[in-house]
Amino acid sequence: MSCSDESPDIINQPIIRYQISASCPSSSCETSSTTCLPACSTSTTSTTCAQKPCSYVESSPCYDDPVRRKKKFNNPDVCTFKTIITPLSMLTPFNSKFPGPIEFKMRRKNRVVSLQWEPFSGVITQSGIVALMMVQTIANLPQYPIWSVYNLEYNGVNRVCPLVVDPTNVKSPVLFYLNSNATSENVNVNDTVNVRGNCVSWIVSC
Repeated sequence: MSCSDESPDIINQPIIRYQISASCPSSSCETSSTTCLPACSTSTTSTTCAQKPCSYVESSPCYDDPVRRKKKFNNPDVCTFKTIITPLSMLTPFNSKFPGPIEFKMRRKNRVVSLQWEPFSGVITQSGIVALMMVQTIANLPQYPIWSVYNLEYNGVNRVCPLVVDPTNVKSPVLFYLNSNATSENVNVNDTVNVRGNCVSWIVSC
């Protein structure tokens, strides 16, 4: 007994008592997407159902395992990790006086995945590059490239540039483009960048 979309949000729901008719015809006992019990179940308190005794079962919707039901989930699963952004030197996280890796948070609820990063700054180490790359492989990628935008301060000038989550890119799954037209125009060594914090979301197939 299972559901196509299992969400931790329903684990903490109280145990629900259902009454299932012993005389329920098999043709009408289709799986219910809301309770994961036969659609012909009833919540009445009668001891008979269609003139035949009824049996009672206890279940938490979509979760049969009592051990999993007892687990406490304050929030859906959130993964926090730190990674390097290339090609940058003096890579400095938000509110830090020292260079270091940048913190990302990845969250999945049902089939929606969100990726959030903290603001960071750095210095370009290579001329003619198109985008900054995240040096970290991640799971739950979309089926095809998902484009979004982010705010960037480049040499003191604010820009709105494209960002792409690309499952086909073998070098990096996330690219921060440095120009609004996604080209390498006027990108030189020792240019400074200040990337604003943001969040991008997409939907996975399963």
